[in-house]
Amino acid sequence: MKKNNYLKKSYDYEGRFGSYWHQINEIFTLVNPGQTILEVGPGNNFMSHYVSQRNIGVETLDIITETNPTYVGDVTQIPCKENQFDCVCAFQVLEHQPFELLQPSLIEMLRVSKQYLLFSVPDVRWFLSLDLRIFSSRNAIRQIVSFPRLTNRVLKVPQSAKDHHWEIGRPGCSLATILREIAAVESLQLQNHYRVPSNPIHHLFVISKKV
Repeated sequence: MKKNNYLKKSYDYEGRFGSYWHQINEIFTLVNPGQTILEVGPGNNFMSHYVSQRNIGVETLDIITETNPTYVGDVTQIPCKENQFDCVCAFQVLEHQPFELLQPSLIEMLRVSKQYLLFSVPDVRWFLSLDLRIFSSRNAIRQIVSFPRLTNRVLKVPQSAKDHHWEIGRPGCSLATILREIAAVESLQLQNHYRVPSNPIHHLFVISKKV
């Protein structure tokens, strides 16, 4: 996707900022000041810029040069050393390549990570979102209940890099399918996964290396 697509007003809708918050919160939970992360597909660089202000070293990888990445390359062949980063992130990236590349991408990202891997992908299942706040509290009790889509079109063959090859909830790509792909990689340990409460069309996964 070209950089100017990330700068369009329609790209950063309200829910996407909710996704940014959860991405950043997971990073701050796993990564300490002075440690490093690699972000695959930095997009508009919002997340990497914010995190770098907390004394966390941020490097980026992209297949295009317009986003000014640290490294130009593919997620299945990252031009970095083993265990080079404390955490590797790929938010709303992996769906832009064929589904059969999911496992190789996870293995390669974990190769260059010392411990953690974060990624998110689209989740187009229908949902019911409940948000309970008490008086003036900024904290909320949130719960999302997911449902299969009653109308579920198959994605068209991608015509450009911005198109999706797959999404959770589409025919042949259930959440259970994704979880099986992760479980099949012996070196991975799934720590957590959830639909982002303020943006349920994004599903976030937290993974670590098995000790």
